[in-house]
Amino acid sequence: MSSDFFSFKKLAVLKSIRTEFAVRVLLIECLKKHALGPFNAYLNTIDFRTDEVIASEMLFDEALKYVRRDEIPNYDQGINEVFSRRYSFNPKDRIKGFDVIAFESIVMRIISAFRGVDAVQFSDRSIKSVSLEEIHAALKHRVPSVDIDNVYVTGFMGAHGERKVIQSKTLAEDIHAHLRDNEIPYYYGDRIGVYTVAYSAQEEHVHPNLTADDINILVIEIIPGFLI
Repeated sequence: MSSDFFSFKKLAVLKSIRTEFAVRVLLIECLKKHALGPFNAYLNTIDFRTDEVIASEMLFDEALKYVRRDEIPNYDQGINEVFSRRYSFNPKDRIKGFDVIAFESIVMRIISAFRGVDAVQFSDRSIKSVSLEEIHAALKHRVPSVDIDNVYVTGFMGAHGERKVIQSKTLAEDIHAHLRDNEIPYYYGDRIGVYTVAYSAQEEHVHPNLTADDINILVIEIIPGFLI
Protein backbone atom coordinates (compact mmCIF):
# COMPACT_ATOMS: atom_id res chain seq x y z
CA MET A 1 0.00 0.00 0.00
CA SER A 2 1.38 3.40 -0.98
CA SER A 3 1.93 5.83 1.89
CA ASP A 4 3.16 8.80 -0.17
CA PHE A 5 0.63 11.30 1.15
CA PHE A 6 2.13 14.11 -0.93
CA SER A 7 1.50 12.32 -4.22
CA PHE A 8 -0.97 14.02 -6.56
CA LYS A 9 -3.45 11.15 -6.24
CA LYS A 10 -3.43 11.12 -2.41
CA LEU A 11 -3.65 14.92 -2.19
CA ALA A 12 -6.62 14.96 -4.55
CA VAL A 13 -8.45 12.35 -2.45
CA LEU A 14 -7.67 14.18 0.80
CA LYS A 15 -8.92 17.51 -0.57
CA SER A 16 -12.16 15.86 -1.67
CA ILE A 17 -12.90 14.44 1.81
CA ARG A 18 -12.64 17.21 4.41
CA THR A 19 -10.31 20.14 4.84
CA GLU A 20 -9.63 19.43 8.51
CA PHE A 21 -8.98 15.75 7.79
CA ALA A 22 -6.60 16.57 4.96
CA VAL A 23 -4.61 18.97 7.14
CA ARG A 24 -4.65 16.55 10.07
CA VAL A 25 -3.23 13.71 7.93
CA LEU A 26 -0.42 15.74 6.36
CA LEU A 27 0.52 17.47 9.61
CA ILE A 28 0.68 14.15 11.48
CA GLU A 29 2.87 12.64 8.76
CA CYS A 30 5.21 15.65 8.73
CA LEU A 31 5.53 15.73 12.53
CA LYS A 32 6.21 12.00 12.92
CA LYS A 33 9.97 12.30 12.51
CA HIS A 34 9.99 14.87 15.30
CA ALA A 35 8.02 12.53 17.62
CA LEU A 36 5.30 15.18 17.84
CA GLY A 37 1.56 15.21 17.35
CA PRO A 38 -0.57 18.11 16.10
CA PHE A 39 -2.66 18.26 19.26
CA ASN A 40 0.00 18.24 21.97
CA ALA A 41 2.29 21.06 20.86
CA TYR A 42 1.45 24.76 20.77
CA LEU A 43 2.50 27.84 18.86
CA ASN A 44 2.77 30.52 21.54
CA THR A 45 3.08 34.24 20.96
CA ILE A 46 4.57 36.71 23.43
CA ASP A 47 4.22 40.47 23.67
CA PHE A 48 7.88 41.43 24.09
CA ARG A 49 6.89 44.76 25.65
CA THR A 50 5.13 43.11 28.60
CA ASP A 51 6.54 39.55 28.46
CA GLU A 52 2.93 38.35 28.45
CA VAL A 53 1.93 35.38 26.30
CA ILE A 54 -0.96 36.76 24.29
CA ALA A 55 -1.83 33.76 22.10
CA SER A 56 -1.51 29.98 22.22
CA GLU A 57 -2.71 27.72 19.41
CA MET A 58 -2.45 23.98 18.86
CA LEU A 59 -0.26 23.29 15.85
CA PHE A 60 -3.26 21.69 14.15
CA ASP A 61 -5.47 24.76 14.58
CA GLU A 62 -2.67 27.04 13.43
CA ALA A 63 -1.97 25.01 10.29
CA LEU A 64 -5.67 24.65 9.46
CA LYS A 65 -6.15 28.43 9.77
CA TYR A 66 -3.51 29.15 7.13
CA VAL A 67 -4.67 26.36 4.81
CA ARG A 68 -8.25 27.68 4.90
CA ARG A 69 -6.97 31.17 4.12
CA ASP A 70 -4.54 29.81 1.51
CA GLU A 71 -1.88 32.06 3.03
CA ILE A 72 1.78 31.36 3.77
CA PRO A 73 2.66 32.10 7.42
CA ASN A 74 5.52 34.42 8.30
CA TYR A 75 6.46 33.94 11.94
CA ASP A 76 8.87 36.03 13.99
CA GLN A 77 11.15 33.75 16.00
CA GLY A 78 11.52 36.47 18.60
CA ILE A 79 7.84 36.46 19.53
CA ASN A 80 6.61 33.08 18.19
CA GLU A 81 7.84 29.68 19.33
CA VAL A 82 6.68 26.06 19.77
CA PHE A 83 6.08 24.75 23.28
CA SER A 84 4.73 21.66 25.01
CA ARG A 85 2.45 23.76 27.23
CA ARG A 86 -0.21 26.32 26.42
CA TYR A 87 0.57 29.97 27.18
CA SER A 88 4.15 29.22 28.19
CA PHE A 89 7.31 30.93 27.04
CA ASN A 90 9.42 29.16 29.63
CA PRO A 91 12.57 27.67 28.04
CA LYS A 92 11.99 24.38 29.89
CA ASP A 93 8.72 23.96 27.94
CA ARG A 94 10.33 24.49 24.54
CA ILE A 95 10.07 21.56 22.13
CA LYS A 96 13.56 20.16 21.75
CA GLY A 97 14.77 19.81 18.17
CA PHE A 98 11.76 21.57 16.68
CA ASP A 99 11.13 25.29 16.41
CA VAL A 100 8.75 27.75 14.80
CA ILE A 101 10.84 27.90 11.62
CA ALA A 102 10.50 24.12 11.20
CA PHE A 103 6.75 24.42 11.75
CA GLU A 104 6.50 27.27 9.26
CA SER A 105 8.28 25.12 6.66
CA ILE A 106 5.80 22.28 7.22
CA VAL A 107 2.79 24.58 6.81
CA MET A 108 4.32 26.06 3.67
CA ARG A 109 4.87 22.57 2.27
CA ILE A 110 1.27 21.56 2.96
CA ILE A 111 -0.19 24.71 1.39
CA SER A 112 2.09 24.45 -1.65
CA ALA A 113 1.16 20.78 -2.10
CA PHE A 114 -2.56 21.53 -2.05
CA ARG A 115 -2.09 24.42 -4.48
CA GLY A 116 -0.58 21.89 -6.88
CA VAL A 117 -3.91 20.05 -6.97
CA ASP A 118 -5.95 23.12 -7.89
CA ALA A 119 -8.35 21.12 -10.07
CA VAL A 120 -9.85 19.66 -6.89
CA GLN A 121 -11.54 22.04 -4.47
CA PHE A 122 -11.43 21.61 -0.70
CA SER A 123 -14.55 19.95 0.64
CA ASP A 124 -16.25 19.57 4.01
CA ARG A 125 -18.56 16.71 3.16
CA SER A 126 -20.98 15.12 5.61
CA ILE A 127 -20.92 11.47 6.61
CA LYS A 128 -24.00 9.54 5.59
CA SER A 129 -25.68 6.93 7.75
CA VAL A 130 -23.55 3.80 7.44
CA SER A 131 -24.04 0.36 8.93
CA LEU A 132 -21.33 -1.75 10.52
CA GLU A 133 -21.91 -4.34 7.81
CA GLU A 134 -21.21 -1.79 5.06
CA ILE A 135 -17.89 -0.83 6.65
CA HIS A 136 -16.97 -4.49 7.12
CA ALA A 137 -17.74 -5.19 3.46
CA ALA A 138 -15.69 -2.20 2.25
CA LEU A 139 -12.67 -3.29 4.28
CA LYS A 140 -12.99 -6.89 3.12
CA HIS A 141 -13.15 -5.70 -0.48
CA ARG A 142 -9.89 -3.77 -0.06
CA VAL A 143 -7.96 -6.51 1.76
CA PRO A 144 -9.64 -9.82 0.86
CA SER A 145 -6.70 -11.86 2.16
CA VAL A 146 -7.05 -10.47 5.71
CA ASP A 147 -9.56 -11.79 8.25
CA ILE A 148 -11.14 -8.44 9.11
CA ASP A 149 -13.00 -9.96 12.07
CA ASN A 150 -9.65 -10.56 13.76
CA VAL A 151 -8.16 -7.11 13.31
CA TYR A 152 -8.40 -5.20 16.59
CA VAL A 153 -7.57 -1.55 17.14
CA THR A 154 -6.37 -1.31 20.73
CA GLY A 155 -5.91 1.92 22.64
CA PHE A 156 -3.51 2.47 25.52
CA MET A 157 -2.83 5.02 28.20
CA GLY A 158 0.56 5.62 29.77
CA ALA A 159 4.04 5.39 28.33
CA HIS A 160 5.91 2.43 26.87
CA GLY A 161 6.65 -0.20 29.52
CA GLU A 162 3.73 0.88 31.69
CA ARG A 163 0.94 0.94 29.14
CA LYS A 164 -2.57 0.00 30.13
CA VAL A 165 -5.19 -1.15 27.62
CA ILE A 166 -8.24 1.11 27.79
CA GLN A 167 -10.24 -0.10 24.80
CA SER A 168 -10.18 -2.63 22.00
CA LYS A 169 -12.54 -2.93 19.04
CA THR A 170 -12.51 -4.66 15.71
CA LEU A 171 -11.35 -2.34 12.95
CA ALA A 172 -14.85 -2.18 11.45
CA GLU A 173 -16.37 -1.40 14.86
CA ASP A 174 -13.84 1.32 15.56
CA ILE A 175 -14.31 3.05 12.21
CA HIS A 176 -18.08 2.75 12.61
CA ALA A 177 -17.97 4.37 16.06
CA HIS A 178 -15.98 7.32 14.72
CA LEU A 179 -18.31 7.84 11.76
CA ARG A 180 -21.36 7.79 14.03
CA ASP A 181 -19.73 10.69 15.90
CA ASN A 182 -19.18 12.52 12.59
CA GLU A 183 -15.43 11.92 12.81
CA ILE A 184 -12.98 10.36 10.39
CA PRO A 185 -10.37 8.33 12.25
CA TYR A 186 -6.63 8.56 11.70
CA TYR A 187 -4.44 6.29 13.80
CA TYR A 188 -0.98 7.33 14.98
CA GLY A 189 1.34 7.35 17.97
CA ASP A 190 2.36 4.74 20.53
CA ARG A 191 -1.05 4.72 22.21
CA ILE A 192 -2.60 2.78 19.34
CA GLY A 193 -1.80 -0.78 18.30
CA VAL A 194 -3.18 -3.31 15.81
CA TYR A 195 -3.59 -6.84 17.15
CA THR A 196 -5.16 -10.20 16.31
CA VAL A 197 -6.56 -10.61 19.84
CA ALA A 198 -8.84 -8.15 21.60
CA TYR A 199 -7.44 -6.33 24.66
CA SER A 200 -4.00 -7.84 24.15
CA ALA A 201 -0.73 -5.95 24.23
CA GLN A 202 1.39 -9.06 23.76
CA GLU A 203 4.06 -8.97 21.07
CA GLU A 204 2.93 -12.31 19.67
CA HIS A 205 -0.54 -10.85 19.05
CA VAL A 206 0.64 -7.88 16.97
CA HIS A 207 -1.08 -8.18 13.61
CA PRO A 208 1.34 -9.70 11.10
CA ASN A 209 -0.14 -7.99 8.03
CA LEU A 210 -1.62 -4.67 9.08
CA THR A 211 -0.05 -1.72 10.87
CA ALA A 212 -1.66 1.56 11.89
CA ASP A 213 -0.20 3.10 8.72
CA ASP A 214 -1.86 0.41 6.59
CA ILE A 215 -5.18 1.04 8.32
CA ASN A 216 -4.91 4.76 7.66
CA ILE A 217 -4.49 4.08 3.97
CA LEU A 218 -7.55 1.81 4.06
CA VAL A 219 -9.55 4.56 5.77
CA ILE A 220 -8.59 7.09 3.11
CA GLU A 221 -9.56 4.61 0.39
CA ILE A 222 -12.98 3.66 1.75
CA ILE A 223 -14.17 6.93 3.36
CA PRO A 224 -15.17 8.71 0.10
CA GLY A 225 -17.84 6.04 -0.39
CA PHE A 226 -19.45 6.98 2.92
CA LEU A 227 -19.67 10.72 2.32
CA ILE A 228 -22.47 12.85 0.96
